Parts: sequence; C-alpha cells; structure tokens
Amino acid sequence: MINDAPKPAEVGKMIFKKFGSDIFIGSFVQNLDIEHFTKILSAAGIDFIESKTDFQKYDFHILDLWPVAYIHALKQGYTGGTGSEGLFRYFGAKPRGLHSALEDCRITADVLRKIVL
Repeated sequence: MINDAPKPAEVGKMIFKKFGSDIFIGSFVQNLDIEHFTKILSAAGIDFIESKTDFQKYDFHILDLWPVAYIHALKQGYTGGTGSEGLFRYFGAKPRGLHSALEDCRITADVLRKIVL
C-alpha cells in the first residue's frame, strides 16, 4: 500500500492547494497529529512551522477533540477507558482493526459532528 502512496511533499501540496491556510483542524491527539501535519507541509515547501511565531501568522484553528469527546462521553454516562478505541466505539464507530489514518480522520469528524450538532 505504501509503495503506491503519494510522497509527503505531494500530499502537502494537495492539502495546501485545496484548503489554504485558513482551516479548522480537529484531531484526536493534537500534538502528534500537528507534528505529522507540519512535516507533510514542510516537505511540500510550505514552511510555516519553524517557530511558534511563524505558525501563528497563519490562521489555523486547532481543536484537540480527545478531551472534548471524553468529557462529553462522561457526562452521558460513559464508564469506559480513555483510549481512542473505546471512545470511538462509544460514539458508534465499528472496531478499527488495522490502523488507518484516513479512517481515524473520518471517525474523528463523525465524533465531532455528534458532539456539536
């Protein structure tokens, strides 16, 4: 699967071309996800994360969904663990099996919709 996948630089260019810099980012492990995101964009020559000052000149809105989802679930009576699998399943996701970043993105978006809508 990885051999045929686009290189990080190509993915970064596609993301930036489609969404620009005024985007809302929701993730389930914000620090790790933003680290990967910035590496992909940096590989594409979109160099805005060299320092916090450079990062802040763009209008990125970042939401770490894990604590929001966990608190929401607790308020609804959730008694499971703090891991993403249990929380994802609480919000109706099927067991994930092999890790898929794209599937995690879809599930995270679905969790966000269920909390805010």
